[in-house]
Amino acid sequence: MLRFTVNHPFPDPITNAFVAVVNRLLPNGWRFVISPSPRMRYSTDPFITALALTRDANVVVPGFGRLDQITTMEQQSDAWRRRFQSALTRLIGSSQTSSFELIRDDPLNSDQVFVDSYFTGMIDVGDLEHMAPVDAAAALVHTLEESLSREARPTIPGFEHQHQHALAGMEAEVMGGTRLEAEILTRPRGVNLRDPPVGLTFEMWVPFQVPGGAIRAVVRTVRRRTVLQSRLAGFASIEDFRRQVPR
Repeated sequence: MLRFTVNHPFPDPITNAFVAVVNRLLPNGWRFVISPSPRMRYSTDPFITALALTRDANVVVPGFGRLDQITTMEQQSDAWRRRFQSALTRLIGSSQTSSFELIRDDPLNSDQVFVDSYFTGMIDVGDLEHMAPVDAAAALVHTLEESLSREARPTIPGFEHQHQHALAGMEAEVMGGTRLEAEILTRPRGVNLRDPPVGLTFEMWVPFQVPGGAIRAVVRTVRRRTVLQSRLAGFASIEDFRRQVPR
């Protein structure tokens, strides 16, 4: 089950942006929906809503994700889109719940959340909007699968366990290769990805090894923890990747 909240007095633009991101990643014939539309419980009273600044679950009404098949005719689409749709179907049908708050252009949190945060339970819709489609699809299913067994009080050991599971799971399935985390490079070199300097714009080169040994790399341009854009690059091998990624 996929559960989403939006803690904002005007929630629909954030929800609609996230739904649009997911739908651009799906193959033809499928539509992602969040129902009911997430909102704050007091959203009928703008004055009370403006005062409800807490992220206490008691003041928000969640929405739940589902997939609708809007045509029965098989249509041509990229293989990764079909794999994304398959992964999303399984996540929605899971007996476990993956629960996230959606944020976008949030001055308090957007610069603290890099695509998602396991510990705060947030997804930054703006990051997903700026990512190449297959990058966004792989990152999103990783995020959702990783949180299926998230503890009520998230811990570092719990995160590490779930992260490793998600790396080998739906992310690899959608991307068509396994992320080699130990081989990630930055341009310039040596950027601390856990705590990037404030205001620094840099590139992350993230290699995925596909069957046969070739590398499909995701290249993200990032300002601290905000994704500005991403693209794909190909290399013959991991050795080729190490040699050719610019400094």
